Parts: sequence; structure tokens; C-alpha cells
Amino acid sequence: MLTLRAIIIDDELTSVESLNLLLKNFFPEVKIIANVTSAQEGIMLIENHKPDVVFLDMQMPFLDGFELLNKIEHKDFSLVFTTELALPALKNNLLDFLIKPVEMHALKTVISKVKKNKKSVKIENSNWKQAIIQNIDKSNQLEINAMDETIYEPFENIMRLESDSNYTVIYLADKRRYTVPKLLKDYENILCQHKFRFMRVHNSHIINLNYVQRFVKEGQGQVVMTDDTAINLSKAKRVEFLSWLGI
Repeated sequence: MLTLRAIIIDDELTSVESLNLLLKNFFPEVKIIANVTSAQEGIMLIENHKPDVVFLDMQMPFLDGFELLNKIEHKDFSLVFTTELALPALKNNLLDFLIKPVEMHALKTVISKVKKNKKSVKIENSNWKQAIIQNIDKSNQLEINAMDETIYEPFENIMRLESDSNYTVIYLADKRRYTVPKLLKDYENILCQHKFRFMRVHNSHIINLNYVQRFVKEGQGQVVMTDDTAINLSKAKRVEFLSWLGI
């Protein structure tokens, strides 16, 4: 059985322990030779142990993941960044990412890829940091593939989305609007997460809660947005919305 010698470097002890536990319990082919919460200690561990794979936190105090990579001489290992941001894959698949908290299916995919490409990733691309920073910027934006152009719009500028058959109409705070050949459900999967303030209040509507102006209690209720658009609240979403209002 192919054995992968691994080092985990992450300033969050809980993240180190969680990943350590997953690897030990479910991936016997991965031998954890060291884990550490200090980037500076991580440099010494990489140089001394020359691992096959390094799980490296991208954002750490004092010395981040990029600065660590610039300081090491041994660069013949597979690199897996761990991060709290969902980033698009970089060109040529030079990097893998694990989104924290790490989920089993994602870890399984990464380990499989590392096994197939053992020691194939060289830490030599000076443009990685720039490319990742650009992707971080895009991670806070919604990709809008309109009819004749692609726009990246910050989430805070999006007021609401409305279903129109097999299309979605996206309304922005500055009164721009785009009709996109995509289902509302696709946007629900992107926007209605705990870190974004969006809610699907009706089968046909997703709203940005930051733009709610008032709530009308009559019937099932209506949500009035800051542009004075009144949106009917569905029965299924009434409890969730009222809970957000604190009613």
C-alpha cells in the first residue's frame, strides 16, 4: 500500500485535531509525521522530514501560508491549502483546497488525487498568491452570466432575485437588472448560506435581508423591500422569516 507522509500546519488547534482525527481513522495510508500550530515550526518540520504532502493553512498570523512557502528549500511535495473560503480551482490544478471545517467526501477526493500525483506538485509558481487573492475577491461576488457578458457583482449589491420560468431576474441595489438563463434554485444553493444574508421567502423569490424595509402581516404576509417592491411570503417560509425578524 502506498504510504503518504503528511504534515499538518494550522494555527487553529481545533482544525489540526479535526483533520488529524479524520486522517488517522479513515486514511491509514496517510502517516502523520508531524502537526503544528506555528508556521515557523512548520518550516523546520518540512525541511527536516521532507513530507509527501503538506496540509497548510492559508491564513495564519505572523507568517501566512504563502510566506512559509517562500522560506522553504524543500519543495517536492503535494500541497493542500486549508481555508474557510470556497475558492475556484486554479489553472493547471497546481493546488488542492480543503474548506474548513473539513468534510469527509472532500478529504477523500484530495487524498485520492495526492496518491495519483505523489510528489508531482512543485512549489515554484510565484503567481499563486496573486491568483488566489483574485479568487478570494471573486468568492465574495456573484458570477452573473448575462446574455452577452459575464459580471462579478458583490453580494451586498444584490437586492433580490426572481424566478421567471427557466430564467432568473437579478435586481441590483442601483436599479440594474439582469436576466440569466439559470434556475432560481441554483442561486439558492450559492446565496442562502449562513454567512450570507439571503433567504428564499417564496418559490419565486430570494431576497437580501439587508434590503428589507418592512413586513406587512396581512394574510401570509408581505416583505417590502427598500425599492418598495412587495413580495408575498410563502406559508413554508413564514416561520423562518418571522424568526429572523425576532417575532
